[in-house]
Amino acid sequence: MPLTTNQVLALEMEEASGTRLDATSHANNAAIFGVGPTRDVGKRGFAASFNGTTQGLRITYGLDFVLGTSVPFTITGWFYLNAGAITPFTSEYIVINKGPQGGSNPSWFVLVRSVASILYLSMVVHAVDETTLIFDAKIGISPIQLSEQTWYFFAAGVDDDGRQWLTVACNPKTYAFDPGQHPWIKQYTDDLTVGSGYNESGGTQNDFFPGLIDELYYWTRALTDEELGIACTGDSDSFYPFHDTPSTIDIRNVRAVALLDKYQADHAR
Repeated sequence: MPLTTNQVLALEMEEASGTRLDATSHANNAAIFGVGPTRDVGKRGFAASFNGTTQGLRITYGLDFVLGTSVPFTITGWFYLNAGAITPFTSEYIVINKGPQGGSNPSWFVLVRSVASILYLSMVVHAVDETTLIFDAKIGISPIQLSEQTWYFFAAGVDDDGRQWLTVACNPKTYAFDPGQHPWIKQYTDDLTVGSGYNESGGTQNDFFPGLIDELYYWTRALTDEELGIACTGDSDSFYPFHDTPSTIDIRNVRAVALLDKYQADHAR
């Protein structure tokens, strides 16, 4: 099916300032949150540039972003950490999130976090069982160590079977984590924010992202591996974002790391 099927958000981040326009027909435009980001050279074209202290974007809640038990979705994008982002590191850096932080709030985040002073991309899911009201949190961390001044492609979402997943890519390798099924994603009506998060008391901003974010896309369905490759490369003739990736590899599967390493080693001889 066409890559635009069920696509409800496409922020190309080409604007120099102000609201970033949604290229889909859904008009889910990203308005300024706090102070608006500027513009810099992106992965392709331009990107939104965030200073890490005051800037963010906010997408108003709508029916396009309602989540429920095992409701599939996919989000992809590119991010780039500015020089100086790693040292010192005093907080988490939000790439995109839905729902406020703090307490037992249903929410999910794609963010950069520190583990033993090393930065990784992480997907966090806070969920509440709609029957028992038991709060649960799942935190998954991609095994790739992030560097400054490097473009990274990410893809995250929920599959048709309710499995959450996160992939971080830096050519020529794919790194993935699979936190398993989590059927407790509750429907809620909070906004999406880009480049910063917000807390539950007054909606004030936090966890500002210091760098560039580009080509942020959202689908209300689970994308196939071939479609994820196209989203990464922007090339309709390229199914996979990495050369010589065998068609049997699911780039959303953590086992793909070992398989891909073995495949590349065998073909390098």
